[in-house]
Amino acid sequence: MEEIDLSICITSYNARGFLKNCLTSIYENPPSCKFEVIVTDGNSKDGTYEMVSSDFKKVILKKLKENPGFAASINEAIKMAKGKYIMSLNADTIIEPDALDNMINFLSHNPQAGMVSAKILNLDGSLQPTGRKFPTPISIYIDKFRQKFQLGNIFYKSYRNYNKVEEVDEVGIMGVMLPRNVIEKVGLIDEKLKFMYTDIDWCFRIKKEGFKVYYLPDTLIKHYYGGHTYKVPLLKPAINGYNSQLYFFKKHYSFYKILLLKFIMWIELSFHLLQILFFWIFNVKSKKELQEKYELRKFILNLLLKK
Repeated sequence: MEEIDLSICITSYNARGFLKNCLTSIYENPPSCKFEVIVTDGNSKDGTYEMVSSDFKKVILKKLKENPGFAASINEAIKMAKGKYIMSLNADTIIEPDALDNMINFLSHNPQAGMVSAKILNLDGSLQPTGRKFPTPISIYIDKFRQKFQLGNIFYKSYRNYNKVEEVDEVGIMGVMLPRNVIEKVGLIDEKLKFMYTDIDWCFRIKKEGFKVYYLPDTLIKHYYGGHTYKVPLLKPAINGYNSQLYFFKKHYSFYKILLLKFIMWIELSFHLLQILFFWIFNVKSKKELQEKYELRKFILNLLLKK
């Protein structure tokens, strides 16, 4: 059996165009080693399976019976992987020249590295920041405040230098590579998280086992930000975000940090319920928009009341 050095694992759901561009970029900029590309398709209805079968015959393609979410889909691809190094790659990305070789080279010369991330760029070549400290209750709500009042990019961190190799706490996993032995020790992505916080949880477990997470600025991957992630009603990712946030804190953090997070969530919930009441009384928002806001707050209330 031929030995594989790199397994590139991609999951896709109704992302035919994005995936075609991604696969094209891989074969136009391949690594210098033996590699395989594995795609798991979440029963797409846009001809994804047929396109890959026809245009990319070298790709190992598996069609799932349903779309189980990002975590379960990418895990399915990782389970099929035979490579010494394993890459988790979003379907809505473009591999730039030498990116794959740069990541493999760094991992092979740095045995303490448990995960490496590329420098992520927008399509116009501008920076799409990745790599930051693990979240705390305070940092989460500082970011929410900044996002609410459009006070800069919440992913951009002033303490980072995006032009040099740095060890970071966590990175987005739209373009990361890990040694197989790290995954065997740490485990796959936690499928209870579905999508949000999957990257943070994986990085947390990697660092907990004594490995390091690195950001590589000379390794470039372009990413269609939000390319096919949010082709669902906005209520769904919002609910997923709150659920994943609390799950992550309960899984990894102390009782006091969980208590602080819940306390801030109660304050946020109270404010938003008063805001909804105000909007309803003065007919500021549409009934549909108010209903969505109410459904989200009802979910958060039930979440906070759970033991």
